[in-house]
Amino acid sequence: MHSENDADGLRVTIIDNGVGFDVDAAWGNGVGLVSMIERLEAIGGALQIDTRPGAGTRVTASVPRDVLHDTDESAAFVSSAPATTSASSNAVGA
Repeated sequence: MHSENDADGLRVTIIDNGVGFDVDAAWGNGVGLVSMIERLEAIGGALQIDTRPGAGTRVTASVPRDVLHDTDESAAFVSSAPATTSASSNAVGA
């Protein structure tokens, strides 16, 4: 996991070196991906999924800074969060 808090907002990236999946085929199998995208888009954010079968997965969620400061609680979280955190450096296959 890697998170970055900068002038644009907050980005959280989760990377694994698992088996990957076909994003287009996954759309009809549950609501997980759709729900994540809808929730992020509702607040002006975005979800990027980079994966393919046999190559691992990288999921990046982005939230704009102005949304993070809508409440005192979220503003405190953002101001106290480190600028960059990294717990894994596994790369997704190209």
